[in-house]
Amino acid sequence: MTAPTWTQPELYLAQRLVREGLNTDQVSKELEKAGCRRTQQAVRRLIQRKRKSENGWHAMVAESPVKYDQQPMTVEGDFLALADVHAPLHDAAFANLCIGEALRLAVPNVILAGDLVNLDALCFWGNESEAIAEQDIIATEQILGVLAHEFEYVYWFAGNHDLRIARRLDRAVRMQRLFNLFVRAPNVIVSDFLWCWADSGERRYRVTHPGTRSRHATWVAKDLCSIHNCSVICGHGHGWGMTKDVSGRHFAIDSGIVADPRKILYSLKRDTRDPKMLQGAVIVRNGLPRLLCPETLGVAA
Repeated sequence: MTAPTWTQPELYLAQRLVREGLNTDQVSKELEKAGCRRTQQAVRRLIQRKRKSENGWHAMVAESPVKYDQQPMTVEGDFLALADVHAPLHDAAFANLCIGEALRLAVPNVILAGDLVNLDALCFWGNESEAIAEQDIIATEQILGVLAHEFEYVYWFAGNHDLRIARRLDRAVRMQRLFNLFVRAPNVIVSDFLWCWADSGERRYRVTHPGTRSRHATWVAKDLCSIHNCSVICGHGHGWGMTKDVSGRHFAIDSGIVADPRKILYSLKRDTRDPKMLQGAVIVRNGLPRLLCPETLGVAA
């Protein structure tokens, strides 16, 4: 006597049970509960046949219970990139010149590329400068207020100094929520990522505060260009410069700092082989970058 053909509903149920890790005896019993009388041998033959002709007839690894739906920010249009402001160690005169130049050119967006706030008071290595965190917070709020007033959108992501708050809290609170403690305007957009996309003209930039730094300006940016196949603007290195990556298609930029190097005490108190910190910022219009520095903005060196 020929065994009855498996119906489509029976196949669906049998495959689901197999994927859940049930053995042939258990599959047979579950099919019977559903009104499908199939012997254990019939189930075994079905599985053997199906495994030869199609995928998916085996116990399946379950989906990860961890859900991660966060996405980096994407900036649309021309922008001014300011990195390493280190408020309240910022150079107000240089910052205002950068802002004025961007507004003169009708640049609508500003990206704060990490280390907006200094927070020496929360430094793991000790509060060498005897700073007060409240002073840092007040200065940061004032800078954000100015930028939110003058630009259509302000995009802010963390650097290692900004993360000092999260580290002190053992990362119990997301950085995005902590950032909102500083924000008083709806056009300030914050992120848990330490980088963002920025699309200007036909060119995509990755603006980042990387975990790696080099004594040589643009070296980290060039490596990141190759990894991400786009132009890169880096903070964190405190260097200043622009070149092309090895492909010759992408810009590799170290933006420089908006902080006043004379106020960064750790670099003044101890000699290192690190190069001199250089002030700078970047304006990108129609996809093309322009490096700013005190000299090009009319400030004496």
